[in-house]
Amino acid sequence: MSFLPAAARTARLLPFALAAAIAANLVSCGSDDGTDSFLPPGPSTQAPPGDVVLYASMARGNRIDAYRLGSDGLMPRDPFDTIFVENPRRLAVANGVLYATLDEQIISMRLGPDGSLPSVPTSSTLSRERYDPIDLLVRDNVLYVAASGLGFVQSFEIDENGNLPFEPSSIGQGEFASDFLSLALNGPYLYSGARDTQFIDVFLLRQDGNVPPRAEPQEPADNISLPDDIEIRDNILYVTSASDRSVRAYIIQPNGFLSGKQDSRTGTEEYYSDILLDGNTLYAAAYNAGRIDLYTIEPDGMLPGDGPFFRTKADPASYPSRMIMNDGILYVAQAGLNRVDAYVLDANGFPPNFPSSSTTPFPGQSLPLDLALYELN
Repeated sequence: MSFLPAAARTARLLPFALAAAIAANLVSCGSDDGTDSFLPPGPSTQAPPGDVVLYASMARGNRIDAYRLGSDGLMPRDPFDTIFVENPRRLAVANGVLYATLDEQIISMRLGPDGSLPSVPTSSTLSRERYDPIDLLVRDNVLYVAASGLGFVQSFEIDENGNLPFEPSSIGQGEFASDFLSLALNGPYLYSGARDTQFIDVFLLRQDGNVPPRAEPQEPADNISLPDDIEIRDNILYVTSASDRSVRAYIIQPNGFLSGKQDSRTGTEEYYSDILLDGNTLYAAAYNAGRIDLYTIEPDGMLPGDGPFFRTKADPASYPSRMIMNDGILYVAQAGLNRVDAYVLDANGFPPNFPSSSTTPFPGQSLPLDLALYELN
């Protein structure tokens, strides 16, 4: 298959333990055991341009694409604007500025009135070898970064124009050496999952929003293999765990800590690269299976102990890496198919089996890893 050479490059974009699984899946995509299926693209929107722009980080294409969604919320065929940057991974939008993690630095891009991108980044941090920043979050005037290669969680104070300083305003370390890859905020606490230690460190933020030098010591710690995504709602932390191919839920204690054992978890199912909460439903991107799984969230916030109650049609070559939702539409970055799909949800939050709308893949490989939405004024 033409996508096979991507496995080596993907290894430094995604958790290292997944590289073998990715390569194995790519080789098996042509098997005739009846488990594979083809995920055809949905049609492009025929509606006039709406007031929402979707940005997609194309890691192997070394670019970030901007798509003006139709007034129906569906995808156009092609982006209306693009900025070329080296190996973009995660994206975040705040106050008219798009932020992105690259291979060796963080950049900001001041967006135009129509959501267009500048020709070059508006500001950037210093470039560092082996930086490998993965996740990022913005709250108030502070941007937080999980700097996997350096083993730090960093905070950057953003100026009034949304520009980044060259150096971080503060640096935090775990109790043990940690290659942080995911972030979530809950009040004054910042949570960051790490591969090496296989648990989630808790940082009590300073009054100015910066991270402290050290994470809070906590005992005991539950081993969470590849905590690639963390979501928090109503003082419950939800996290992916590759060790048991599930999503776990932890009740956050009054002191911000997590108990040493999960309070609930889904049944053993798949490795999930991303999770998203909406109402009483948890959406999970089954990366290796190539589908979206749906789980019911109980009234007390706990997860069921069985499998998903609904699955979209699977395509093991699609590798859904990231999801985002807006106005009843679920958007999925299909890393293996080099496109972005949109699923129009029904009144109960169910997506259709196949995409409702899709972008057109660029020639060659793009590898979309993340999505961000921006509503025009």
